[in-house]
Amino acid sequence: MERYSSYKDSGISWIGDIPSHWNVIKLNHIFYHNTGKTLNSNLKGNNHPYLTTSNVYNGYFDLSILKEMPFLDDEIERYSVTAGDLLVCEGGDIGRCNIWKENYSICYQNHLHRLRAKIDIKVEYYSFLINHIKSLGIFDNMGKGIAIKGLSAATLGNTRLLLPPLAEQEKIVSYLEDKTSKIDAYVADKEKEIELLQELKQKTIADAVTKGLNPDAKMKDSSSLISTFCPASWKIVRNKSFMSLTGVKVGNRADEYVLLSLTTKGIIVRDLESGKGKFPKDFDTYQFVRKGELVFCLFDIDETPRTVGLVDTEGMLTGAYTALKVNTEIALPEYIYNYYLCVDNIKALKPYYSGLRKTVRADKFLQIYIPLPPLDEQRAIVSYIEEKCQKIDSLTRELQSEIDYLKEYKQRLIADCVTGQINVQKEVT
Repeated sequence: MERYSSYKDSGISWIGDIPSHWNVIKLNHIFYHNTGKTLNSNLKGNNHPYLTTSNVYNGYFDLSILKEMPFLDDEIERYSVTAGDLLVCEGGDIGRCNIWKENYSICYQNHLHRLRAKIDIKVEYYSFLINHIKSLGIFDNMGKGIAIKGLSAATLGNTRLLLPPLAEQEKIVSYLEDKTSKIDAYVADKEKEIELLQELKQKTIADAVTKGLNPDAKMKDSSSLISTFCPASWKIVRNKSFMSLTGVKVGNRADEYVLLSLTTKGIIVRDLESGKGKFPKDFDTYQFVRKGELVFCLFDIDETPRTVGLVDTEGMLTGAYTALKVNTEIALPEYIYNYYLCVDNIKALKPYYSGLRKTVRADKFLQIYIPLPPLDEQRAIVSYIEEKCQKIDSLTRELQSEIDYLKEYKQRLIADCVTGQINVQKEVT
């Protein structure tokens, strides 16, 4: 891609040089700049829908969660958003923005900045530019506040932006909309492939733990959590016949153990030094778990992304979870884990919920019946699942790597175009 013939210093550290004929200008010289109405308990007027930061995303508006608050008649025009206005998030994901393109007006709250062009510009160019500034973390550094940072009107208004000639703005927008739409479509296709692979993975596991590996096996009624039938040679047994409660409190020995966490990627080791996530004041009530034990989150089941994990590394995790030891003379922990993955995927424990937090008591859980193959068949099933899932996971990683590369390329392309590092006019012609 060609560059412009000559450049000059923009005076903006995160941009560097820009084309010689481009200008640098403050945002409030390009836009009329206002914030919306503040929500309070003493408002009067008629209820009217309004936008908040939770509605504004880069590239679209989520209008499925619109709220309403009272606006007086003379406030509607003052706090309305009309087609062509650019909305920028004041807090939350600071700087995220999008253009309102609907042919009807809507109001907006004070945590949004409304930018309305005061000079002849291509507003889509500034949507690309402002979202690029956001991606660099510039707005985060500008934000004020301790617990929750916010981007003040004065700070945003004084932000220096670029001002290419209007004709170039239009060509940059046309070029980027064409290229990014193609990238987005390709990424969407790859994400769909990953989704289908995950469905295949779930089906592979479910078929193996409900039907076994012999397609000609005689079946019988099982009436279990996830299947009506199972191979006739399988026993129908209670969880308590092969699992028992464990989980010894760590007390004052927390320093001896690594911290574990149950996630959608399994039970992982948490990094205490990173400071990410929530931590208790002390870990006295946490429990010690050993490799091969199963961990269940038996509360808030519908809201919890993953409620079962297989311990691979000894350590400690919250005492709120239910830790169970498997009798390996009867069952393989890996097999039981795969079975309860399938249960979790369809939230099949629902009939056993109690209370507002949708809890399954440990004693009730241990009374549940499941179909259990002989040990040698469990081993064969686990081996089969691992082989198939490794191939699926490998394909998924390849697709995800491609997606990550394309998203990075898209951001770099936008950055180069909106800051004049490449001459889009040459590309378009």
